[in-house]
Amino acid sequence: MKNRYKLSIIAPVYQNENIKDIVKDINKKISMPFKKKYGDIEFIIAEDGSTDNTRRILKAIKTKYNLTLDLFDKKRGYVAAVKKLYLRAKGEYIFFTDSDGEHDPADFWKLWKKMIKENSDIVVGYKIRRKPFYRVFISKINNLLLGILFGVWLKDANCGFRLLKRNAVERIIPGTGNLTAAYNAETLILAKRFGYRYSEVPIKHIYKESTVFSVKKLPKTISKAFFETISLRYKLWVKG
Repeated sequence: MKNRYKLSIIAPVYQNENIKDIVKDINKKISMPFKKKYGDIEFIIAEDGSTDNTRRILKAIKTKYNLTLDLFDKKRGYVAAVKKLYLRAKGEYIFFTDSDGEHDPADFWKLWKKMIKENSDIVVGYKIRRKPFYRVFISKINNLLLGILFGVWLKDANCGFRLLKRNAVERIIPGTGNLTAAYNAETLILAKRFGYRYSEVPIKHIYKESTVFSVKKLPKTISKAFFETISLRYKLWVKG
């Protein structure tokens, strides 16, 4: 008898009226094949107080795609939404994806194969042929800083496309929230600290214009990420 697994798919969403197409794509490329081959699945979405039609769309497709919805009346922010998602997930494996449409859900299977083959605790995607140039620049600076300060040497440590084992999530996620500008990278800093095994695989990048990392917000984003990272390094040093 084949091993049976349970997978949690978790995704935050805010002001994204294309969410129906994204959910449909995830269902087709991940949920249906996984259920057929491995076992049960849950799909949880945290909607962070959107003021457009995002919430209405999610409610309309909830039954069709068997979604569990976390609906926030007011915007709590990315970190609060994501932490709640992780801690609510019940799967043996937990797949996290941003819902901005910049990833191809089919690349989940690259993460899955890597995790099963190498028995990793966390597998992270790194975007190849990424655009625009300034986001590549931000990523390179952030990755260099993480390597120097924490010994985490990855190509895209803050990528919002990753697969984690439940035991790693339960140990790591409660202590996160120090890096609001690079939250996903913080999970790997703590993974390194606690001795979990992590690895990465190349994934496709689908360019979408970003309001988070716009040129206008670039200086503020970089400076915030830098000072938060330095502060976390000091905090962990004090703890020993």
